[in-house]
Amino acid sequence: MPPDPTHQPAPQADPTRIRLATLLAESARLRHASLDLRKLDDPRRRPAPAATERAGLELTQLLSAAEREAERLEEVLMVLPCSLATIRQTELAYAAAEATGTLTPSADGEHPGLLVLRFPSAEGSEDSRNEVHRAVFAETDAYTLHATAAAAFRGDPGLRIERLSGLRAELLLVVRPTPGPDTEDLRRRIADGEPVLLAARAPRAQAHRRIAALRRLLLRWESSQLPLLNLFNPEPRSWGDAQALNVGDEAAEWRVLAPTETTAREFVRKAVGSPDFALLAAPPGPARQRAAAELALQCLRRHQRVLVAAADGAELATLLAAVRAQPDAAQLAAPLRLLAEGEAAEPRDPTPDFAGRVAELQRAGAASLKRDEAERLALDAANLVVGTFAGLARHPMLRPANLARDAADFDQLIVLGADRLAFRDFLPFAVHAAKWTLVGAADGAPGEPTRAELATLAADEAERAGRFAELQAELAYKACVGKDGSAEDEDAGLADVHGRRKVLLVLETPGDEARSLAAAAQHLRQRQLNVATCLAADADAATWAAPADEVNVVATTRACVERTDLLARLSTDFRLVVTDAPAAVLAPLAARMQAPKTRGKAAQPRPLITLSWSLRAADNLRGIHVHRDDDGARGEHARALLLDLRSIFPFEKPLWEPRALLELKERVLTSAFGTLQAGVRADTGAGRSELAYHSGLPRPGSLASRTEVLR
Repeated sequence: MPPDPTHQPAPQADPTRIRLATLLAESARLRHASLDLRKLDDPRRRPAPAATERAGLELTQLLSAAEREAERLEEVLMVLPCSLATIRQTELAYAAAEATGTLTPSADGEHPGLLVLRFPSAEGSEDSRNEVHRAVFAETDAYTLHATAAAAFRGDPGLRIERLSGLRAELLLVVRPTPGPDTEDLRRRIADGEPVLLAARAPRAQAHRRIAALRRLLLRWESSQLPLLNLFNPEPRSWGDAQALNVGDEAAEWRVLAPTETTAREFVRKAVGSPDFALLAAPPGPARQRAAAELALQCLRRHQRVLVAAADGAELATLLAAVRAQPDAAQLAAPLRLLAEGEAAEPRDPTPDFAGRVAELQRAGAASLKRDEAERLALDAANLVVGTFAGLARHPMLRPANLARDAADFDQLIVLGADRLAFRDFLPFAVHAAKWTLVGAADGAPGEPTRAELATLAADEAERAGRFAELQAELAYKACVGKDGSAEDEDAGLADVHGRRKVLLVLETPGDEARSLAAAAQHLRQRQLNVATCLAADADAATWAAPADEVNVVATTRACVERTDLLARLSTDFRLVVTDAPAAVLAPLAARMQAPKTRGKAAQPRPLITLSWSLRAADNLRGIHVHRDDDGARGEHARALLLDLRSIFPFEKPLWEPRALLELKERVLTSAFGTLQAGVRADTGAGRSELAYHSGLPRPGSLASRTEVLR
């Protein structure tokens, strides 16, 4: 019988919509039966707290450190100077916001009632730019504008603003002011182009993600997370060799890689066959992109769920393009893109984003879905989830605030640019996957944390040991006697009758301020210095305008100089300041320092001289890490770190042993790729790098079976 020419073949069903319909039906059935997914028996879950007792101790220490960091961030207020953007910058920011759909396009290009702020102080230093990125473009959304630093740190109402959009590269922020009391003066200052101060709460989501991941490993771990637990097991062991899986017929099974790309194909075999992790050391480029795309396609062929994290969106776009180019792409992959704040997908990229898919689910269901149900269904329906590090971090299902929500179940985590992801930030992603494939440059270094963040972590470690106040006081003593390393500073004219320089010590302690002041004063008085301590309650006394001549050190706290006008009245003889406070806090004293002082010499402006123990420790820790292959340069930074931990008196023990700082540096600075590539060890003895802090990775023989180097 001849075929009917009018007959049309039945259209193929979209696997994504079939999977969504199945999940919607299953969700309705469970809701109707009044079942809670969290109450179902899961054979993967184990009641034991950890694989071994030693691993549990290691995880407990890391969890305590993460909880302390989160508690400290609850009180941290970030204050940054900013001003009104130029006309050109304003037009650029409005155009970007309109392109992403944040603002409705305007015919004349103007948006009355909105402001565009810029941060000119962050244009020179990379650390300053990172600080602006962390404060403005992170998870924080509550901002206020203030005329003075004291008002910002006191938490005065100020002018509340709502963030609408922003350009990270140009450091521009589009905001909408919220009407409030006493804001006319601030509006006038902004309109006149005068600098104002933006105050924001420190972002805490990253610390909470680490806490959730560590608690899951410690209290609610699953059998798929055993490789992660083994990383924290300090007993020497061999994990065994990874088996390279035979992909299949060379002509039919390989999707992207050619027969001549033997190294890349061997890596894909290892990554697919490894029971825990695989590493590809390769610089950014087409060869690395093709290997990553082939791996993702091979995992999808085996009906696995793949989570892909990348340092930037360029490699993600290449991987998605390779998936879409496959003849069976519709049946092979159901992709989903997770976008970060201010990130927009390419206009020609048809990959659905998470927000759009959630909105579609809430409209398509027979019964209205709650948002968390729609989010879970959108994630479960996708077998290829991609996003940058920042995009994955913002996703609600990948950053649970507690253990009430199950970990997302992925078969493979692929990290592109793993050399730029710190090991501590790798854990929140890794708990969601049974095994991991890390792709990165062998000599790369993670971009996080910033100098200020590392300094804060060093200060927290010293405070935990109960030595931070003494370390700051010792630095103040060295500054008094000229042994602080800044002998070239032109401050000899400020010495007292004993030839000692006058120092203002602003304690950066996160603990009890009164107790820290007493400990610092006692430490300095033992070194024959005259110390005057000033609490916030005593700062209004008239005597602080001109302390006695015999006073060498004025010791106070950060809260005192932030919330009072002490620095606006303190004698300018105290030009040396030991603190890590931002420049906005020291502005009242710095402005008075610019006045010429003669004292028989030629009049010249003399700025403040600031010293900080935590920043010096951060610089030295960074130097040890960066120069880990250069014994000479690494030794210089190690000696400088030891000098800041020791007293200048001979035969006196160090104030604090550096082991805790070295462990901090390894856990914080080392990339996930470098940690798994070099191994992690407990001791720092002969022949062992001080960059290692525990054992548990495969021995060199079996580690080689998981590694490939692509030139």
